[in-house]
Amino acid sequence: MSINISTASGMISGCVGTIDYEHQRIIRALQAYGVQPTGDKSMDKAKLQRIQAAESNKDAKMSNDTKDESKSAKDIADGATTIKKDEGAEQIAMLNRMQLGLL
Repeated sequence: MSINISTASGMISGCVGTIDYEHQRIIRALQAYGVQPTGDKSMDKAKLQRIQAAESNKDAKMSNDTKDESKSAKDIADGATTIKKDEGAEQIAMLNRMQLGLL
């Protein structure tokens, strides 16, 4: 009984199951998002990409909102400084009027 190389490689590859680690990673990621995987790698990968794109858009929007909030907080602080300066100027003007006898 003679076994040639092609027969031996066929028997070995038949015994060793191919594990698709990328698809397993995709399935775990979908399950983490609470999405049921279909079992088809290309469809699962497309689902995961859509979810991740939506999430990154959401994060970008939140980042822009945070920047807007910090700008408005800075504007409020600048406005408060301006008000304090204006109040001081009004007080000085009032003292000057009092000294001149205009009040």
